[in-house]
Amino acid sequence: MQIGIIGLNHHSASIAEREKIALTDAQKIELMRTIIELGTVETVVLGTCGRFEIYYVTQMDQFEPMEQKILKHLRNNFKMTANFYQKSGFHVIEHLFKVSSGLDSAVLGEDQILGQTKNALTLSSDCLCSGKILNKLFREAVSFSKRIKTELKISETPLSLSYIGIKKAKSAMTFTEDTIITMVGLGKMGGLAIKYLFESPFKTIYIAVRNPEKLPQEILDHDKIMIVPFDDRYDAINKSHLIISSTAAPHPVIRKSFLNFKTVNPVIVDLALPRDCEQSVYEMPEITAWDVDALKEVSDENYHKRQTLVKQVDNLIFDKSNECLKWIEATKVDDLLKSWNNSIDEIKEQTIEILSRKMDLSDGDLKLFLDKHLESALKKMIKKPLESLKTMDNSVKREHSVQLLKELYGYD
Repeated sequence: MQIGIIGLNHHSASIAEREKIALTDAQKIELMRTIIELGTVETVVLGTCGRFEIYYVTQMDQFEPMEQKILKHLRNNFKMTANFYQKSGFHVIEHLFKVSSGLDSAVLGEDQILGQTKNALTLSSDCLCSGKILNKLFREAVSFSKRIKTELKISETPLSLSYIGIKKAKSAMTFTEDTIITMVGLGKMGGLAIKYLFESPFKTIYIAVRNPEKLPQEILDHDKIMIVPFDDRYDAINKSHLIISSTAAPHPVIRKSFLNFKTVNPVIVDLALPRDCEQSVYEMPEITAWDVDALKEVSDENYHKRQTLVKQVDNLIFDKSNECLKWIEATKVDDLLKSWNNSIDEIKEQTIEILSRKMDLSDGDLKLFLDKHLESALKKMIKKPLESLKTMDNSVKREHSVQLLKELYGYD
């Protein structure tokens, strides 16, 4: 057997191409069944907003023709023009482990892909499209990724300045149901920041913008968000515990002379460049403030930490992938062993039947004695070749040997 993958992701295909193959669960099931009909033994489809991948198992001598059949089906039925990446053997296993660990995600170490990997196997298993090999690989990948996330916590070492800013704010203040927040401007950085804020308790978020009609509908509809005119921003700022500013203004929009905080020790996260707060604001003793340079230092430090962690994970993935590959190679011997054991049972039964015609085997103990010793003698005949196959380092030689034995015994 040979394992393969055909796929595309945010690195290899545009969002327009990925949209063509953004399938529902029902469509994934239909596709997997079609791929099985094409002649694969097993298949799993992993589809997310950032990737689409088909994992499959086929006979070794059918691998290349099967790869072309699947590619042809995808291009003809989904009008795909993107170049799919294709991998086989060890590289498939290594890729799956990197994907499930979040190392191949747009956001390094993100957690969502782990659940998506698990769900992909469940969907395939439920429609009887996965089997012994892919079940094993996907379960190992999920278990490995859970362990890595627990032990190394890559996703807890953020690079996003918005996320770092919120994390810094949380270290300087306590978020409660009474916390008041003001967002001055809501550009890309502010948009990310507000998503992170939704993970914590708060009373109200004031958003001060010049063009509220451009805000996303989910922001406008949120019952804890209030939109205020940009010119009235200081009314909101002065009663806030946390201020996050991310305008594109070429000059400061938060000036010390207009600040008269009603809260104790307010926190300011200035995500703008040039800075939204004038220098004198940073010098106010009653506030805690960070600008992008301060946050960038944390981001750079985290980047180096992540690179070290990624190298650790890469080494662990390499070892685990080799372990899984050896298991797959061993399954090829297991199929032969199963056939051998079936032959032993047949020979044993035939021999006891012949003996029963020539001697009295009505004594159950005697029949059991013969059964046991016949099986033991016959298994000694396969012990040495079985050990040789299982300890053979050359996988190609092992596969050829297994295939030759199957042909000689008439198992094909």
